[in-house]
Amino acid sequence: MHYLLRVKIRRGLGYQILCDRFVLDAIVDLIHDTNKYDILGTAIGKFLSDLLKQSMIIVLDVNEYEAFRRKEDIPSIDYLRARRASYLRLAQAIELPIIDGNKKPEEVHQAILDKVMSHDKTFC
Repeated sequence: MHYLLRVKIRRGLGYQILCDRFVLDAIVDLIHDTNKYDILGTAIGKFLSDLLKQSMIIVLDVNEYEAFRRKEDIPSIDYLRARRASYLRLAQAIELPIIDGNKKPEEVHQAILDKVMSHDKTFC
């Protein structure tokens, strides 16, 4: 419902939507909440995969120690290590671009811009 109201309708009106957390995060959360590492093969996984196909998703990868340093609400390094591994496995499995978030902010920004501009010329 959230996706329909906040994203799909606006996309239909011609808006480009930028989300910090989106479908990939929901899939990783489901993997870890259910311990089902083959979640994409389930009905909910297929539904979420369809949403992924309708979106441009870029994974920003940051090592666990840097992520732990940056955020105060993370329970442990082990939590981050497990989540990061799931994001990277998923990104590789569905061929999502991965950008090294450990680089300087201006380098990360440029890498994101390059991916977006090469993906969809309507951003130009």
